Amino acid sequence: MAKKETLTFKETMVEGDYLRTLTKEQKKEYKKKPVEEKRKIIHEFNPQKFEPSNNEDNRIIGWIKKHKIWSGIIILILIGGIGNIFTDSESTETEDAKKETATKQEKKESKQDTKKEKDTNKKEVTKKPLTDEEKLNKELKKEVHSADVKNVDFGVGESDVTIELKGKENLSEKMTSRGFRMGTSEALYALKKSKIDVNSADIYVYYPLNDGMKDEEKMVMSSRWNKDTIDEMNKDALTTLPDAIETQAESSFMHPVMRKSEK
Repeated sequence: MAKKETLTFKETMVEGDYLRTLTKEQKKEYKKKPVEEKRKIIHEFNPQKFEPSNNEDNRIIGWIKKHKIWSGIIILILIGGIGNIFTDSESTETEDAKKETATKQEKKESKQDTKKEKDTNKKEVTKKPLTDEEKLNKELKKEVHSADVKNVDFGVGESDVTIELKGKENLSEKMTSRGFRMGTSEALYALKKSKIDVNSADIYVYYPLNDGMKDEEKMVMSSRWNKDTIDEMNKDALTTLPDAIETQAESSFMHPVMRKSEK
């Protein structure tokens, strides 16, 4: 089986910096490109990262070892210059002390004026309202414990919002699968608490599955929820909904491997 071509570690690091400069649509187009084209884009984005390392420090150390006498003379000259600096500084200490005393009062008065100005500005500045994405991420962080929040997108799929979770491994496959259901319920409750106006929501759960050769992250569970169900969601449902997702969701899917583990 041929080994799949991938980016190097350094290229992956630079790719992360490059992706942060793109919009969501640009990211989608970029992810479709083959590895070679991605590599070319990354090298053009930050060519300095891929230049040979600078050996200037090693050349300086080599010169010092080769010219020991001249190195000693240079060091003595530097030490003498530093000594003169200390001598001159002693003669200015008295004058500096007088200046310091004179400026202390000025600084004190300046600090008082600055504090008054800051207090005034705090009262005048109004708190900027959160965006829908910020509201949802805030509640997901507080409410979702059975899975990790992977990504949140608005208006990308058929639903108004898509929430992607990464499942957590548990003591058994059955308990792991149960965690997917609980994470989905917690995400739905967080969406309700965020109070953002959506007509539908998709919740996807991803988890590494072994295809016989290697572990690969796959979608193990998905569900779509309509506005009525989202609005009816409450804290008590966190204990009952995990067992009723198939009947309460507008549509749902469970990977056959994980569904088998639930039996």
